[in-house]
Order: sequence, then structure tokens, then C-alpha cells
Amino acid sequence: MITLDTAIPQIATMLNAKLTPGEGVYTLDVPFAMPNGRVRYQNVFAWVDRPQNAPECFHVESRVGLYDATKINLHLLLREAMKNCFVTFAIADDKKKDGTPCETVLVQARPYAHHIENVVHLKDVVWEVALAADVMEEKFFGTDTF
Repeated sequence: MITLDTAIPQIATMLNAKLTPGEGVYTLDVPFAMPNGRVRYQNVFAWVDRPQNAPECFHVESRVGLYDATKINLHLLLREAMKNCFVTFAIADDKKKDGTPCETVLVQARPYAHHIENVVHLKDVVWEVALAADVMEEKFFGTDTF
């Protein structure tokens, strides 16, 4: 079984992403070359999760935007979720930069660690989280809010 400590630096190199290690959490800034020559970045976080009564997971997540029920069409958001293989979309309790409680739309994948056989498998998960989050930001929020 691979570990995040060895896999994430390799994945950062494969994706040409900036890596920021943290205490138990890795942050990757995954670049996307746009047709107009611009480069967009999507922030992806990865950590090991040990759910109660379940095998160890690699949690890979990207925040998309603040949830506002008056502005977000959940039907369209769920239809967008069908276009992916590894990821799910969620609304989670969060806090704004100023500490104010809020709800955040995020994209996540939580594969069991023992199912990830090599670094390329995990890279594909990280890539899909980043791509799905970037697409969601553009379609549902119109801008990068995180």
C-alpha cells in the first residue's frame, strides 16, 4: 500500500502542481492551461482519514464556493456530479476567513487506501477532484471564491 507522504510529492511533480505540506494535510495548487493561454489553479487538500469502523481512506477535497440556496440549483449541481468517476459533491459546515460559520460546496473523493495500488491511481483521483471543482466553480459560481 502506498502512503500520502511518498505519493503526494510524486503527484505534485506529475501534475506540475505547487505542493504545500501541512500538519497532516497536504495542499496542492493544480494548474489548468486555458485555451486563451491563461493558467487557472485549483486548490486540492489531501489527508489520511481513519473513519470509525471502516478502513483507512485517502481524503482528497477541493472547496468550490459558499452555498446559498437562493442561488445554487441543486438539481443542476447533482446532474453535473454524474459526469465524474471518483468524486462526489457535498455541502459541508465551514467557516469564512473571518470565522463566520457558513456552508461550503465541495468536491471530494475518499478511496480506501488499500484500493489505491500505485501513485498513478491516486494521481487520477487528485486530478479528477481538481478538474470537477474547477468546472463547478465556473458553472455555478462564475469565479474562484477560495
